[in-house]
Amino acid sequence: MNLKIKPYRVPVFFFILALLGLTWWSFGVRQNADEIRRKGQHQIVSGLFNIAESIIYEVDRNNNFQYNHMMVTLEKLVSGSPLTFIFLEQDGKRVFQTSGAPATLSLPSTEGEQFEENHFLFWHKTKIFNDPTFTSTPQPAIEDIEKSHSLNEQRYRTLVMGGEFVRDKQEYAEALGRMYFTQLVAFLCVAAGFIVWFMMIRSRLLTEQLKVERIRLAYIEDLEFGASGLAHETKNPLGIISGIAQQIIRDPAIPDNSRKKLEQIINEVDKTTARLGHFLNFARQKNVKTVALDAQNIIGKVISVLQAEFEEAGVALESECPAFQILADEEMLRQILVNLLLNSLQASSKNGMVTVKLQRNRKHAELVVTDNGCGISPELLPKIHKPYVTGRTEGHGLGMAIVKRYTDNLGWTISISSEINEGTTVTISGIMILKVQGQNT
Repeated sequence: MNLKIKPYRVPVFFFILALLGLTWWSFGVRQNADEIRRKGQHQIVSGLFNIAESIIYEVDRNNNFQYNHMMVTLEKLVSGSPLTFIFLEQDGKRVFQTSGAPATLSLPSTEGEQFEENHFLFWHKTKIFNDPTFTSTPQPAIEDIEKSHSLNEQRYRTLVMGGEFVRDKQEYAEALGRMYFTQLVAFLCVAAGFIVWFMMIRSRLLTEQLKVERIRLAYIEDLEFGASGLAHETKNPLGIISGIAQQIIRDPAIPDNSRKKLEQIINEVDKTTARLGHFLNFARQKNVKTVALDAQNIIGKVISVLQAEFEEAGVALESECPAFQILADEEMLRQILVNLLLNSLQASSKNGMVTVKLQRNRKHAELVVTDNGCGISPELLPKIHKPYVTGRTEGHGLGMAIVKRYTDNLGWTISISSEINEGTTVTISGIMILKVQGQNT
């Protein structure tokens, strides 16, 4: 059944709107988390800078504070924090540095800070050390340094710090994982709600379509019942007409001209009766009763019944049917074979050939009927399964329609290939095989 798109526009619109909302919310949460993280990292680094600056400032303020003690304190500060290194620089030269400091580091400005991923670089001016002779090599006590400048005279130097937030990286990854999980749950909830909404609409539409389909089928059944009754009632007077004509034609006193007209009447009545019989077969709704059948036996019986007609027309009829046990409706299978063989017979000329082959295709069988007759025109081939479509003036056009209906009822597939003056091949596939030569498939 084809479902209309219009009833689904509202849920689809809200689903798209919900997705956009979730996307915007996720982006906002991520941006907010990154901003909070950057601020937290900046506060931590600023605090470490102040601590380091205070430690170094004590060296300058308290002459009794030893340089070695300062370096030990700074090293402990580095080892117990995200810091990787600290060094003090003046006029491009290192005054001192902790272990792990890079040999060279070019700073883009006199003051600044850089935060990239989990790494950071922080450098600012600081008012410490009033003696330019203080170097990175071990120094004596500050009270031994020559005080050539006043203690109140302060000189600006650059304190540089760098490091990596390793623990913060792990915690941030865990926080992102929790955030993504929450977003996934939210998305799944929205998707589940949309699916439920969609299925409710689909169920309602299917219910409405089923009601319409039931009404249509009931109407068609009434028409078929009426048409079948009409055809059946029409056959009775036709039989009476044919019987009376046959009685009259036996009278030897009947003139030859009248006898010929009576023969025409009998022939036309027979044709009409045959067409009504085919119409009844087409219009009658049959219940499918699939059972295990000996395909070789069924096909053999049908061929034996039609063999005389083929011999009379001078057309050879051959078969190749292995011992398959198939699942099918016996009456429908017979009708399919009879219609296909009669069509091939009517399309074949004298000395023609018609073959029936049952062959295996994996777990299924294919029934193939081939003739070398006149073929079907390309214009007629796509419509050959429709009722009253025929390429012969004397044909009733219901044989292939019956074949199509029965194959559909049995769940089989029919395909036709044909070439003008070359012949036609009809293949019915999807026939379930139950046994082959006495063995279970």
